[in-house]
Amino acid sequence: MKSVLRVVTVLIALGGWGFSNAYALDLLAGRAVGPPVIDGRIDFGEWPIATNSIDFDHGFVTAVNDRMRLYLLVDVLEDDIDNPRSSSSEGDWIEVVVDVDENGDFTPGVDLIYTLWNNSRELRIQYYLSDSGVRAPLRDTPIYSSLAAGFGCFADDATEVPLDPPSSSECFNHRVWEMAIDLEEIGADPNVFLPTEHVLLSVRVHSNVPAFEERFPEGGFADMLDIQLVTVPAVANTGGAVIQFDQENTDDNGDGIINDPLEVTQAVQHRDNSLPLVARKDTAVRVYVEVREDDSPQMVTVSLYGTRDGRDLPGSPLSAEFWAHPDFEFPLRFFVDPFSEEARYGIRKGRDNLLHTANFALPDEWIKPDNVIFYAKARYADQEIESRSAEVFFVPRKTPYYVTIPINEGSWEAPVQVDETHLAAAESYLKTIYPVPDVNFERWEYPPFDIAPGVVTGAILRNDILENLIMYYDLLTALDVDPMPEQIYGYTVTADLAQAATQSPLCTTPGCGHVAGGGTFVEGADGTYLYNPTNMAHEINHNIGDPETWAQHVPGGTVGEGTVDPEWVRLYEESEGGVEAPYAEFHIREFGFDTRPPWVNGYDILGLSFYERRFTVIPPYWPEIMSYLTAIQLDGVHLKYVHPQAWTSPYRWTRMFDVFEPDPSGFPGSGRMRMIYYVSGRMNRQGLVQLNPVMRLSGLPSVEPDSKGEYILEFQYPGGRRSLTVPFTPIFVDSEGSPLDTVYFRFALPAKGTPDRIVVRKDKEVLDQIIVSKHRPKVAVTEPRGDMEWNGTQKLVWQSKDQDDDPLTYVILYNPNVAASSKVKSNWIPVAWDVQGDSYEVNMDRLPGGTTGRFKIMATDGFHTVSAYSPGSLTVKDKPPTIALIRPDLSPQTDVAEENPNQYRVYAGGEAELDRTLPPGPVTFEAHGSDLEDGRLADDQILWFLGKQRQFMGRGGKITVHFESGTYLITVTAVDSAGNTTKKEFSIVVGEETENAS
Repeated sequence: MKSVLRVVTVLIALGGWGFSNAYALDLLAGRAVGPPVIDGRIDFGEWPIATNSIDFDHGFVTAVNDRMRLYLLVDVLEDDIDNPRSSSSEGDWIEVVVDVDENGDFTPGVDLIYTLWNNSRELRIQYYLSDSGVRAPLRDTPIYSSLAAGFGCFADDATEVPLDPPSSSECFNHRVWEMAIDLEEIGADPNVFLPTEHVLLSVRVHSNVPAFEERFPEGGFADMLDIQLVTVPAVANTGGAVIQFDQENTDDNGDGIINDPLEVTQAVQHRDNSLPLVARKDTAVRVYVEVREDDSPQMVTVSLYGTRDGRDLPGSPLSAEFWAHPDFEFPLRFFVDPFSEEARYGIRKGRDNLLHTANFALPDEWIKPDNVIFYAKARYADQEIESRSAEVFFVPRKTPYYVTIPINEGSWEAPVQVDETHLAAAESYLKTIYPVPDVNFERWEYPPFDIAPGVVTGAILRNDILENLIMYYDLLTALDVDPMPEQIYGYTVTADLAQAATQSPLCTTPGCGHVAGGGTFVEGADGTYLYNPTNMAHEINHNIGDPETWAQHVPGGTVGEGTVDPEWVRLYEESEGGVEAPYAEFHIREFGFDTRPPWVNGYDILGLSFYERRFTVIPPYWPEIMSYLTAIQLDGVHLKYVHPQAWTSPYRWTRMFDVFEPDPSGFPGSGRMRMIYYVSGRMNRQGLVQLNPVMRLSGLPSVEPDSKGEYILEFQYPGGRRSLTVPFTPIFVDSEGSPLDTVYFRFALPAKGTPDRIVVRKDKEVLDQIIVSKHRPKVAVTEPRGDMEWNGTQKLVWQSKDQDDDPLTYVILYNPNVAASSKVKSNWIPVAWDVQGDSYEVNMDRLPGGTTGRFKIMATDGFHTVSAYSPGSLTVKDKPPTIALIRPDLSPQTDVAEENPNQYRVYAGGEAELDRTLPPGPVTFEAHGSDLEDGRLADDQILWFLGKQRQFMGRGGKITVHFESGTYLITVTAVDSAGNTTKKEFSIVVGEETENAS
C-alpha cells in the first residue's frame, strides 16, 4: 500500500511531473529538529516525509542531517508481514552502500556497506576487498552508526487513518527501518562544506514474506542516490585540549563512592548507579567528559552504547554533542559557597549543570525489565576515548491504580473545583518522583463528593471530608468493587492543608491506609496562596510507608518533633561522623533529575531571577518531599518559586521501591473477606462521645487497637457472656502538632453474634451507647417504579418501618447494569450515606449510564442492617468521557488573592511564560481519559490532532511530536466504548511565538 497523497506531494516538491530519472535520485536532506529517535517507529513530524522523500517500488526513503549524523528513514510500505531476524529465519534485512570517495566505482578499503551482523538487527560495517565488488569478511566491531527496525502503522506516513467516529483506525502495518549514519565514519564533514557536501549511497531491502528484494537506485555505483546535506553552523575548537571521562577507579577523595563515567537516573541517583531502577520508566543517562590542558570548554561528540545479553540494543549507539568543561571548574559557581555544608557533601563535578554532561533520553526498548551494560565513546579533534562499562538493572515494578476526586465546594449549578491543569500537574509530579513505571490515574466526579460535605477549611478537611473519604473507601471494600483503588485522594481548592488518613490521631480501619485529601494551594506568610503540586505525592507517601519510620516527616519547617522519621535523624547524626552521606535537616542530599522534557538548565535562564527558574537538575540542598518546606521566597507582593518546589531523596526512593513490587497479593482488598461490624463515632475534648449507626457489611478487619487505651469500645452480649472490648486513646493533636477539638474513631470488627449493647465507656462511666433492638427494620423502594428512563435530577423515594420505633439512617447505592446472573460480578456505586428521611434527590447526569440500572437502599436502626432494591430496570443515558492533559505542563503559575481565595491571578512574566514556551524539537504529549461507564480509557482511545484542520498526529496516552518554531493548535480527543467523544483544545508556543496557531 502506498499513500497516493504522499506520492503526489513528493512529485510537486521535486519540481513537477516531467523530471528525468537522474533528477529523481537527488534528495535534499532536511535539518534535524530533535533529531529523529532511532527506535523503529515514526513519530509525527520526526521526518520530512511530505517534502523530502523519494519513492522506490516498495516504499520510500527520506533523510535529515545535523552536524553529527545523516538520518535515513526507509519506509517499506509493501512489506506487510513482520519477519524478524533469527537463527531459524532469514527474515527482513537492509543494506546501505556508501560511495565514500564519490568516484562512481568500487574502492577497496574506502567504500563501505552498512549491513546486519549474524542474523541479528545489529548494524556493522563491511568493506570491499577488490574493485570487482568482492567483500571483506564482516567483523563484529561496534561502530558509531546505529539502526532500529520497526513494524506497525503510523499517522505521519498515512498508514494509520482514524475512522469517523474515531473509535478505530484503518491500519496498514508495514516494515520501517531507521538508520543514523555517522558523518565522520563515512568521511563527510558538514563543518567544511565547499560549497556543499553530499553523500552518495544506495539502499537494498529484503522482505521474506511477501518475498521481494529491491536495490535502489538500480544502476550500481554509477547511479547512486545523491543526498545533499544541509549546512550546519561550524564549531571552532582550540584543538590543544585533552579529553577524558570523569570516572574514578579508586576512592581517592575518601567519599566512599567510586564514580562511574555515566549516570543512569530516573529521578535521583548516585554517581556509582547504586540506586535501583524501574523498568519502563522514563530514564535519562548523563555522560561525564572533562577537558584537560586547556582553560576553555570544547565541543565533544559522545556516543552512548547499550547492550543486553551481548547484543546491541536497537538504536545503539545514541549520539550527542556537548561542551565539555575543564576538570578544575567548580560547578556551583555563585549560588552556593564552595566552603559551605551544601558544597561539602555529595556534590560531583558538573552534576549541578545540565550543560556539563552529554545527556540522553533512553528509548523504550532500552528500559525493558532486564540488565543493560552501558559504555560511552567520546571524540574530539583526532582523539577517540572509551569509558569503562556500567551495568544497571531495570526491575519490574507495578503500575498502581489511584483515584483522584475533585471535590466540588460549590453547587451543581456553580461548581468550585480544582483547576484541571493543576490536578494534572500534581499527577505528573507524583509519577515522576515515585519508583513506578506509570500510575493509572482515574478521576471520579460522581456523588457523593459532587458537593462537598460542609464548608471547606483546614480543620474541616481533616474531619468531615477525610472521614467521608474513609467511609467511601470502606463502602467500596464492603461492596467488593473491582478494580479497587489503591489510593483515593480528595482534591479541594480552598483548603490549604492536606492530610493522609494514616496521620489521623486515631485510625484503625483498612481505609486509613488508602485515603488522603488536600488543597491545591499552600498559604504563604503574606496571606497569599501558592500553587503547590506536591501535596498529593506527600500525603500518599504517608499512606504507603511505615507509619513509624519513613512515612513520617523529615525535619524542617513546622514539623513537630513527634512526627519526624527517627531513621532520618539517625542517618544525619551518623553522617556527621563520616558514616554515610548525610541527611541534614530537610535537604535531599543528592542531585535529582526531572526526566520530563523539555530539559532546562536552571542556572542558565538568565532572563529570570533565581527564584523563578525551572531546574531539570535539582540541587542537593532542595527540600525533601516529606518536609514542610518548598523552594520559594517572598518577593514583594507575590510568592516566587522554582520548578520543582521539592524533590525525592535516595532515602525516599529506596524505601518506596519495595512497596511497588509487582505482587497481586499486595493490592488492597486482598485477603479473605468476611462480615464486619463497622463501628465509628466522634469525641470532643470534654469527653462527649457520639456513636454512629453500626453497619454490617463484608470487609476486612482492623489492625490491632491500643491494648492500654484510656477509653473502651465494648460489645456486651446476652446472658453476661464475655464481651468484646476494644481499648483506644484519642489524641487531640494532628500530625502537624496543631490542637484539635474533635477526633474521630472507627473500627472494623469481625461480626460475631448479636450483642445487647454497644457502649463507649471510660472506666465504668458510659459515654454513649447503642441499644440493640429486638426487631429488624423493613424498607421498600417506591420510586422509581418498574422499567423507566431516568436522566437529570430525579427523586428516589422509599418507605420504611421499624417495630421498635428506632430512628433509621440510610445508605444509597446505584448499579448501572445489574448482572442477570448471580455469577457475574456487579459493581455498586456509593451515592450517599447517613441519609435521613424517606427520599433523596439524585443527579443522574453524574452517574454512569446503562440499560438495567437499579438502586439499593440499605437501612440501619443503629445495629441491624437491611436492604431493598428498586423494582424494574432503569435506562440511563451513556455519558461522554472526560480527558485530562498531563503533559506538557500548561498550568499557569498562579497565586490567589487573599481577599478572594477562589479568584486565580497569574502574575506577570516568569514561570507562566516559561512553561508555555517549548524549545524546537520533540514535545511529549500525555493525557488520560476516564469514563463513567468504562472507567480508565485505554491508550488507543486517546487521539491527537494538529491545527484547525485537525490533522491526525497519533493515538495513545503518550505520544511524541516534533515541532519547528511556531504556535500550534493541539486537539486531544477521548473516545469511549460507545463512540462518545470529548475533545480538549490548547495551544503551545515552540521557539519564537507567531501570531496564528497552525
